[in-house]
Amino acid sequence: IEGSSNNKALELYNPTNAPVDLSNYIIYRYNNGSSSPSGSLVPSGILAPYDVYVIANASADPAVLAVADTTHSITFYNGDDALMLKNMLTGDTLDIIGVIGVDPGSSWPVGSGSTAEHTLVRMNTVQSGTTDWTIGATQWDVYPQNTFTFLGSHSSVCGSGGTNPVITIAPPAQTVNEGDTALVVVSIANANNNPTQFDLTVSSFSTAMLNSDFTVMTGTYTFPANSTTPIEIPVVIIDDTLTEGSEFIGLLITNATNNATVNNDSASIVILPNDSVFPLYTIAQVRTYNPATCDHDSVGVRCRLTGTVIGLNYRPSGLQFYMHDGTGGINVFNFSGNLGYNVTQGDSIMVTGMLGVFNGLLEIIPSRIDLITSGANLPSPIAVTSLNEDLEGEFVVFRNCWLVDSTAWTGTGSGFNVQFTNGTDTLEFRIDNDMPFYSMPAPA
Repeated sequence: IEGSSNNKALELYNPTNAPVDLSNYIIYRYNNGSSSPSGSLVPSGILAPYDVYVIANASADPAVLAVADTTHSITFYNGDDALMLKNMLTGDTLDIIGVIGVDPGSSWPVGSGSTAEHTLVRMNTVQSGTTDWTIGATQWDVYPQNTFTFLGSHSSVCGSGGTNPVITIAPPAQTVNEGDTALVVVSIANANNNPTQFDLTVSSFSTAMLNSDFTVMTGTYTFPANSTTPIEIPVVIIDDTLTEGSEFIGLLITNATNNATVNNDSASIVILPNDSVFPLYTIAQVRTYNPATCDHDSVGVRCRLTGTVIGLNYRPSGLQFYMHDGTGGINVFNFSGNLGYNVTQGDSIMVTGMLGVFNGLLEIIPSRIDLITSGANLPSPIAVTSLNEDLEGEFVVFRNCWLVDSTAWTGTGSGFNVQFTNGTDTLEFRIDNDMPFYSMPAPA
């Protein structure tokens, strides 16, 4: 949906007869002809067969929000902005809207309308995405601006039956410990008088090494003619003595024969380390520093930290947010990808990773984030009139203050710096473009 004002929404559809783990996929937005992503979203949750997942603008019409599964800035697009859906396990681009790296002016033509000020609904005869927009532009039914009635469900010939076999690998995601054995099961529907084969391979995106961290029988597997007996494939996790964090295995089904359709072609396995290399610390314990140089002495330490999420994620393509455990606060930073965790204020989480420093700011670079509970109480902010190294990562409040220069409140770029004063003390604040008041008028 590319409607008036903030009436924007995207809908993902699972055209298969198997659940899909949305955390294996990423949506990119490319604004104004950019060839580099302007924003991204890794959805979360399991999408049921033939169901939809709706992503809406947080300020959209109530009719849109009523069927939304989530709200996100990935919907900050206009008719001249391209979108891409990508499988992070395989690296394959699955679908696009528009042409990445091209600014079409105001929009791309689609049927009787365009990508601007219209609602586009994928034709029910379309069974898969495309990376060729010359084809994609012909695959949509076009409806007037602010048509919301189609949002929240989709009808398609996908899964309507047929005589060709359908192969599925399950479960789509699981977590195991070192020394355990994970079991993946490949099933077949619509078996016929011919044998059906497929190849099992290890994704190049796997961080765990075949035969070093795990063993699995890759290669060609065969369903005999008329057989619907599932094929069970054990994945043996090797219990090594290496100092390491969590590792990832991606298994893929390729090269299916007998005109078989592969509904769910990937399975992910996360290996949890059993090495005692990630001790649990308080944030205060890892925030110690040399007063003379302000250098932190915990850089390079591997550990686990627990705490409550405060504020927003300031890095849509990765992670950049703060957590606080009552003893102190710390920045959590990951350059790319959210490790399957969608940042939500009030979440109580455990972060496993390595401590590092960027421009003097202590941060933990996570290899794993576990959600403990949601809706935790936030710590009370510390009232301040000045800032120092002891307040790094803390939740603070500057009371009874006003803006020094209203012209510095520009509402432009990735963010801007302004000064507030209480008449005696003056502090500088960073207003990031992810903040809800970023584009509002300067406070009086």
